[in-house]
Amino acid sequence: MSDTEQALRAQVDGILENIFAADESYNLAFCIGRRANDLNKHGYGAAFRPMQNMLEQHFVLSVTKLFEEGNPRYPTRSIPAALRILKNQAGKIKIHERAAMLLRFSRIGVDTSRFHALADAELTLATIAHYETRLPSTAVLSDLAPARTLKALSFRRNKVIAHNEDTSALSFPHTTWGEARLLVDLAKNFVDVIGAGCLSYILSGDDGVFLPSEDAKRSAKNLEGIFTTLLASS
Repeated sequence: MSDTEQALRAQVDGILENIFAADESYNLAFCIGRRANDLNKHGYGAAFRPMQNMLEQHFVLSVTKLFEEGNPRYPTRSIPAALRILKNQAGKIKIHERAAMLLRFSRIGVDTSRFHALADAELTLATIAHYETRLPSTAVLSDLAPARTLKALSFRRNKVIAHNEDTSALSFPHTTWGEARLLVDLAKNFVDVIGAGCLSYILSGDDGVFLPSEDAKRSAKNLEGIFTTLLASS
């Protein structure tokens, strides 16, 4: 594996770690939420409310890491960082699984007919262009909603989670779990396409299901089993 591929693999692996963390936190938090009434009724609410708050914080941190810009003081593993490697090394990137890559593009409604005849470097540049227009941005009108979502999450991370700042006089931007999930879905599609094409990673099945997300459901399923046993014996 070339140095370029190793650098790209490190980025994709880091993005996958944060996607898994975001999915797992989301699933666990909503597992607790679905059982909130029963937990409160049996006197367990006080134990699980702080857990739900910690899971929310972990979710926010994981999502914001996915879109974190590079910092000259330390390397980051994020979609912008991965795109920089692709852009700077486009001529050295080999597309290993072209058919799998284009299939994953077509799943999100991209017309891939114009991509088939492209050389590897050209396909890499076309991929970069596609995702650069879809990253949260205030410069592109269609991306204002994702940009507002990321801004709200970053505000919560910077002002509330990482630092105990007085936010009482600030305009607190708000977002929803559903809006944040759309950012996670964007990250999943990115690593699915790039992973298949450039690294021979198979991250989704023939049905389009993102396989790491299925793994991230295990802890919530286990917790649901604990709740069933706990509440039945109360």
